[in-house]
Amino acid sequence: MRRLLLVLAIVGVIAVALVIALEIRADRRASSSELESAFPADTVVGPTTYGAYNVRVIVDQGTRFHYQVYLPRRFTSRKHWPVIIALHGSTQKGRDNRQQIEPPGFAAILRDSSAANNAITIFPQNPVGMRGPRFNTAILGMLDATLREFHADSARVYFTGVSYGGILGYDLVSRFPERFAAFVPVSGDVSVGWTMDGRSVPRDSAFEVVAAGLKTVPVWAFHGGADSQVPTDNARHIVDAMRKAGVNIQYTEYPGKGHSIWDEAYRTPELYTWMFAQHR
Repeated sequence: MRRLLLVLAIVGVIAVALVIALEIRADRRASSSELESAFPADTVVGPTTYGAYNVRVIVDQGTRFHYQVYLPRRFTSRKHWPVIIALHGSTQKGRDNRQQIEPPGFAAILRDSSAANNAITIFPQNPVGMRGPRFNTAILGMLDATLREFHADSARVYFTGVSYGGILGYDLVSRFPERFAAFVPVSGDVSVGWTMDGRSVPRDSAFEVVAAGLKTVPVWAFHGGADSQVPTDNARHIVDAMRKAGVNIQYTEYPGKGHSIWDEAYRTPELYTWMFAQHR
């Protein structure tokens, strides 16, 4: 009798455990389904998928940052892939983790470029209200997490940004040049307040500080010749400062073009050949 009761008790415990496990699994499926519906069809939440965007999250100084990682269609962990960090403009700030992979910007031409099949691409998203230098520390955390997870090549990390993303890029890459093999600012500028830690100084002083920080990083800068949002003269001045500092700098200016020249820049055939040839 005691043996029978013991058997029944064990069976009961197993049954309860199975019910709980099934409920948890169902909740996870529902939660995953709800989350997936918030992103484009080629975004993967959870399991890693190649030839698609994959949602990732890090916690930096107590703050959660969501970002997207695009993996090449022929990805294999046996290869040490280069990494591109592509940072959006000011209109794509937010916390939805999707605006940064929508047009305009690098994501709009990713599938048509050789970068899609030759590199892992990180798409961070700057939360509204967060200053650039604070967000830049989180970007480095995203980079470190990506390098670990996908066994990527830390000697071939490339940063590109459009407009606001280019401004953050000048700050980040000049402060941590040892982390980057090349820098491609598009319609970018130097933020005097960030570069000089909020001090009121002449703009040329900030240009000189940034140029000195970029001395070991090859740069290919793109700008519109008639850009009124980020004045073309600013781009020319930082390029001159980089040349004087001995930076390996290429500069492409589109005559008569305004601010939104990222499609032309990112469709430059030689860009990716040049980029992937750079190593730390």
